[in-house]
Amino acid sequence: MRRLILLRHAKAERAAASGRDFDRPLSPRGEDDARLMGQALARAGLKPDLALVSSAARTARTWEIAAEALGEAVVETDPKLYHASPRTLRGFVEAAEDRADTVVLVGHNPGLQELA
Repeated sequence: MRRLILLRHAKAERAAASGRDFDRPLSPRGEDDARLMGQALARAGLKPDLALVSSAARTARTWEIAAEALGEAVVETDPKLYHASPRTLRGFVEAAEDRADTVVLVGHNPGLQELA
C-alpha cells in the first residue's frame, strides 16, 4: 500500500427509526458532504483500490455516495469496524497492506482520529 485515506462518515441524523445508533442514516447535509468529499478526492487523483467500510448505515452510505465520483474499488464491509479502536483499525489496514495501492478506511471517531 502506498496510500491510506481515512474518511469519517458524513453528518448523520441524531436518531434512527429503530432507535439503534448503528442504524442512523445520513442527514441531507451529510449526503451532500459525502458527494463533495468523493469529488474532492477524485480531483486530487486519490482513487482507492480497496475500501474498508464499517457496516453501520451512515458509513456504508457515506462510501456509497463518495464512490460515485471515485469509480470501482473492492469494498469490504465489516461490523468490527463499527466504533473500532485505533488498534483494531490498524490491524485492518496492516492486513490490507499487500492487497491494494490505495486504501480508504471509512469509519467513526474517535477511532479514526486517534489512528491518525
